[in-house]
Amino acid sequence: MSPDLKQIIQLALIVSAMQNCNATRDGKCLRYRDSWQNNKYNKETFLSSLQTNLSLMIEDVEQCPISEKPAILTGDARTILSNPNIEKFKLCITSPPYLNTFDYTDIYRPELFLGQFVKDREDLYNLRLRTIRSHIQAKWNSPFVFDFGELYKISMKHILQHKNKLMHNRIPLMIQAYFEDMLNILKQLRNKAEKNAQLWMVVSNSAYADKEIPVDLIIAEMANLANWKLKEVGVLRNIKRRKTKHSPNINTLRESVIILKAGK
Repeated sequence: MSPDLKQIIQLALIVSAMQNCNATRDGKCLRYRDSWQNNKYNKETFLSSLQTNLSLMIEDVEQCPISEKPAILTGDARTILSNPNIEKFKLCITSPPYLNTFDYTDIYRPELFLGQFVKDREDLYNLRLRTIRSHIQAKWNSPFVFDFGELYKISMKHILQHKNKLMHNRIPLMIQAYFEDMLNILKQLRNKAEKNAQLWMVVSNSAYADKEIPVDLIIAEMANLANWKLKEVGVLRNIKRRKTKHSPNINTLRESVIILKAGK
C-alpha cells in the first residue's frame, strides 16, 4: 500500500472514530453530546461511518481530480517563511487563529493522539508552544513589541483598566503576544510577496472586559508597519457569541477579510 493511500485511510479512521464518540467540539472545549448516555456507538456504527467516509473521499477524487501536485509545507508560520527556498507569491489567502483564547491543540487532542502526531503530554505541550499565541494554556515567551497602532492602544487601555472583568490575568499579555505574532507574519509574508501581490486574511474580532476588540482594524492599521498597503476591510458576517459573565453585553462579533497589497 502506498504511503499516500495509508494517510487517506488513516484520516478516514480518525474522522470515523470522532463521529462515534460521546464527545464533540463545542467552542474552545470538548463536551458530551446531548443524550450521550443513549447513544449506541459500537463496532457496527464505526464501520458504517468508515465506509461512508471512504466513499465520500473516493467520490471527491473521481469528480475533482488534482491535475498538478501541490507543494505542502508544514511548520510554524512565524519562522518557516524565512526559508529562502520558499517561492514568492502573487496571492496569499489565510485565516490565522482568532484572538479568542482557543487552544486548538486541546480541542483536537483526541485526533492528535489517535493519529500518533503526539505520543504523550510533553509532545502535546511542545506542540502548543509552536502555535500562535492566541491562548493562555502555555508559558510561551513574553512579547516585547508594544507599538501596533492607535486602535490597539485604545483597546489595551480599556482592558488594563478593567482587569477585574477578565477571566484570567494573562489575557493582556496574550493580546500583546498575538499582535506581535501577527506583525511578524505580516513582515515575513511581505518579504515573500511579488510586486503588486495581495494578501487576504480572514479574522474575527474578540471580546474582553465587555469590550469588542477590533482585531480586523488593528491588523489593517499595523499592516503599514510591515510595508503593506490597505486595500479593503470587508465584513463577512456577524458571529453570534455565547454569553459569558466577562462580556455579558456583547452578543455578536464581526468576522472580516482584510485585503492588503504589497507596497512599493
